Amino acid sequence: MTSGDLPWDHLPPRQDRAPRQSTPRHGKRGRPPKDHGAAEALASDPDGWVGHHLTVYGPVDVLSAFRTAARGPGVIPWILDPARQEEDLFLLLGRRPTLQRGLSVQGCHLLARQLADSVVRARAADLARAAEAWACPLDLHRLLPVPPDLLESGEGTPDAVAWLKAHWGTVAALRRVVERRRPNAGRQLQADHAVAGWSFFSLGGSPHQAVGALRDRWFPLVFRLDVAPSF
Repeated sequence: MTSGDLPWDHLPPRQDRAPRQSTPRHGKRGRPPKDHGAAEALASDPDGWVGHHLTVYGPVDVLSAFRTAARGPGVIPWILDPARQEEDLFLLLGRRPTLQRGLSVQGCHLLARQLADSVVRARAADLARAAEAWACPLDLHRLLPVPPDLLESGEGTPDAVAWLKAHWGTVAALRRVVERRRPNAGRQLQADHAVAGWSFFSLGGSPHQAVGALRDRWFPLVFRLDVAPSF
């Protein structure tokens, strides 16, 4: 937990925040926007949750392997240190004058310890449920794992955020990920080719870096990322 966070900031949200919707850019003849159009649409809202469509097509066997590899819990398993959580919470509580906080220094220590234990237990339970469900059809941490040392450094630390921006293009795991029923490749496919598609929301930017890395790792699959106004 970073300074300034609230004790419940690391708990999974009860409801997803509604992202600001952006109007898609269309080229000639109503074609969907290319990746550079998605980047332009995100420029005015870099820190909000933005909807995307990812379409992938290519040889059936390679696409099937990619879909299997992409499925996972859908969370980043950040490691929470109870002692560090307690220290950060105590510093957060202790910033307020005694008359405002209504707690003694000893009381702040006790409350910080209780809140830290609660946060760590809730986080562990959430990760366990997610791992058992294995319900996310496009899990970036499965495809492009966050290094173990950064998982230990904790969510929101400068090094972790820098790595996510550099390798994913986002600052958090994808949210509301669903596999689209009838994705359109936008072209006639060969007999031994197929197409798959996903819809999701990303935070802090568009996952262009992740898609670029996947293009290199999963050749000859073709990846197309578009900003989606709604789905």
